[in-house]
Amino acid sequence: MSVLEDSTGWRRLVREYASLRDLRAVTAQQRGQRFNGLIAELLGCFGMSAKADQRSIGEIDVTFSHGGRRFILEAKWESRPVGTDYIAKLQRRVEQRMLGVTGVFLSMSGYSENALAELDRGRRLDLLLLDRGHWEAMLSGFVPPAELFDLVTDAASFEGKAYKPVRELIGHRRDAPRVDFEATWGSAAGPVAHVLDRATVELVADGIPSRRSAVRVLGEHRLMVTVDDGVLDVDLARQRADWRVQAYGCYGSPVITGDSVVVQRGYGVGRFRNRELEALSSGSSSPSDHRSSVRVATTAWLLDWGGAASGHNVPELVQVGQQLGDEHVSEIPALPGVVSNACWLDSGDVVVTDGVDTCLYSTENATVHKTIAVPQSHPGTLVALGDRQVMSVGTDSGLWVADVVTGQRVRIGVLEGVDAAGARLAAGVDGSVYLSVGHRAGRGSDDRIAILRITVFGRWLEKDGPAAATRGIADTPAAEHPVVPDDPGPAPSVPSAPPAPPPVTDGPPTPTVASADTAERRVVDHRQGQSDGAVFAASLPLFVMESVIAAQFDPLRWLEPWREQWRLLAAGHAPPGSTLAAWQPQAAQYLGAYAAPDGLVDSHFAPSPAYTAGFAYGMRTTWNNAVQRQAVPRDPVLLHNWLRQPVRGGVRSCAARCR
Repeated sequence: MSVLEDSTGWRRLVREYASLRDLRAVTAQQRGQRFNGLIAELLGCFGMSAKADQRSIGEIDVTFSHGGRRFILEAKWESRPVGTDYIAKLQRRVEQRMLGVTGVFLSMSGYSENALAELDRGRRLDLLLLDRGHWEAMLSGFVPPAELFDLVTDAASFEGKAYKPVRELIGHRRDAPRVDFEATWGSAAGPVAHVLDRATVELVADGIPSRRSAVRVLGEHRLMVTVDDGVLDVDLARQRADWRVQAYGCYGSPVITGDSVVVQRGYGVGRFRNRELEALSSGSSSPSDHRSSVRVATTAWLLDWGGAASGHNVPELVQVGQQLGDEHVSEIPALPGVVSNACWLDSGDVVVTDGVDTCLYSTENATVHKTIAVPQSHPGTLVALGDRQVMSVGTDSGLWVADVVTGQRVRIGVLEGVDAAGARLAAGVDGSVYLSVGHRAGRGSDDRIAILRITVFGRWLEKDGPAAATRGIADTPAAEHPVVPDDPGPAPSVPSAPPAPPPVTDGPPTPTVASADTAERRVVDHRQGQSDGAVFAASLPLFVMESVIAAQFDPLRWLEPWREQWRLLAAGHAPPGSTLAAWQPQAAQYLGAYAAPDGLVDSHFAPSPAYTAGFAYGMRTTWNNAVQRQAVPRDPVLLHNWLRQPVRGGVRSCAARCR
């Protein structure tokens, strides 16, 4: 997948495209002149080297390279479908160049039937045909540029098709997976242990093949479940499941509006309707962040917690419009850490958490009017239970319900034997909550998704407590509503996939529990993590620190691909020539299961949330000190280019520059 290197520029291009499309303050001729630059700049935002309006043997609208291939692109934004004349002209341009150059024709008005019929027969295929659907899929990030050009090149190379619609590029015709509606868990306790005495947990479906999932409740017995291969319509009453959307790579909770299904994919948002696909909106500047979907009524919203590559770390709420470029983006500048999640309350406020604080954000007047301590460290999923309560699953594998006004909370249970970090929640229509969790039936088995229904008799919280008046942040400190945990019971085992660590804070964490011993332990852990993180950062090669910066110093986000590479190496499935980075075993000694894959010695422990937050803070501090001394460039683009300049002695290291 393409890497979004400039999220700020990307959003600007999406807004500009809407103005060009609607001819706002421009003529059709001016739009055509600007379109070439828009294409080249979009490719640049996604890390591809591109140039517009190149004059040589015939003027070329856009030139770019990808995957070892050279491409020359001709773009037309006209009112009528393009015929054979324009395409023949581009073919001559390709023939005037070296073998291996591929021509790309982008027509915003599509193609005549004759043009499509003549291109695919009688000669070697050296052209790719794109239309408005391909362009908007790239611009929105729903099918990022590098992925799209890989897909259309494969279609031309293997199928002999110069033109293939986006829906067919990412679609499939697999049968719906078998769902076990009468499954029972392997253990008597099931995946949720220490269940609250007034709550029940029921396994309603199991065996869905997928690595990740998200759920939307449509009725009392009907669910929409997003899996790796698309979106399933699951009828619990009739015990059957069928595809609603057949498209690879979708994630996040689907939003159903009439006969349309709105889903996230890549960096964007798309709408499937009447067997057609439409790119609907730019989405999150971090792809595959399936924690981010939120919605209210029939309007789709999502949380974008910041674009690391561009240095834009302020989280944003994106309201999806009716077509690409109509989205409304508003910043939430109140939280200091890395924002991890959001959900809507029935009152219309948005609950946003960064793992240290929870804030109530009003979209009506764009203000944060309250903050409290989070019910648990770095919750991976949130769901609203009315106008003031949320349910969450976090790093302790605990399932919690909290009142976001008073801070009162109760633990519903603890997840065991499943991937707590990938768990997802959805509120039911009858007051119940559905929980999707990933698990494996045994060693060597494939990933499977189970869906649980959690029901409470009476209230989630026995006493709601008084509703505090709305006040400003300074008037409503978290300490005003101390959070006292229930009896935690036996400590949960480390899950097969390590939980998400808490984000960076500006210092030792403020205690949110009554125990002085616990508070002291957290402070000690944070300080030790800060010291270890500073030492570790100073030993890393600078190109590795670049990936740390891109992950906003969040250890889980940064280490996830490295841990997967280590797993493949350990299993003997890595590509030929792959090797383990010298710093990875050292990272595992500090961060355990966050850095080491299952089965290794260091994977059997996970540091405390306070230690992990301190470790991240120590790495960030070390880097910031180097920037302040001007030992390294501050700007991400300058840093990227600087690191790729030749240097004597091999790899640039932090050892000399970050201390």
